[in-house]
Amino acid sequence: RYKIVQSLATEESKEKSGASLAPNLSYVYGTYTAKGYTHDEGYYPNLFVTNHDLVRFGNLINWKFSETPSSDNYWKRHKLSLAIVAAYTGPITIYYGDEWGAYVEGYSGPGSLGAYNDNVARSTGKISGFSTNEQNLHDYAASLMEMRANHEALWNGTNTDINATGDCYVGKKVGGGETIIYAINNGTSSATFTLPESGTNLLTNESVSAGTVTVPALSAVFIGK
Repeated sequence: RYKIVQSLATEESKEKSGASLAPNLSYVYGTYTAKGYTHDEGYYPNLFVTNHDLVRFGNLINWKFSETPSSDNYWKRHKLSLAIVAAYTGPITIYYGDEWGAYVEGYSGPGSLGAYNDNVARSTGKISGFSTNEQNLHDYAASLMEMRANHEALWNGTNTDINATGDCYVGKKVGGGETIIYAINNGTSSATFTLPESGTNLLTNESVSAGTVTVPALSAVFIGK
């Protein structure tokens, strides 16, 4: 989790931020044994971006970039965080509010609003009454979870790095009789990667030809074959 927020925003300390995304995701998507987890029956650490003892991801975005829900990139960064979680082999948690971009207005650090980093994320949730941007993010989260449920390679596959440098991570997941090539671009400019065979964009159901694939800034693409 900390590797993710170091790249997409900042840690709660406001000191660790700006790390390149690709090498951090290479670690996040690495095997559990490589991270030092061992158990005779296997070990499956849970991945999340926010929980009840951490600062809302929306506030971490604000602390790093001064962006608020009125900024387009605020919503793109949320989508990126959810896409990262969706591609993880093992259990995941989407903390309530992350699916619609919750933000605690006015929370600037420990003590403001009478709250602290270990309790400020226990803010009000909702399941309706979304703004246009909140609904769009909610629908994107739902699409990611449907994609993940329908493609075993995402939740139970073996991951291989294709590109693990810079701000655009490209990986390959194999499992359940399928292969998925995916790219997560944290850069503010588009990036490209080479797709060896044609496939299908798993979020849009559009055909994608083999060759150079462009990934827009602050976005993710999943291609199955």
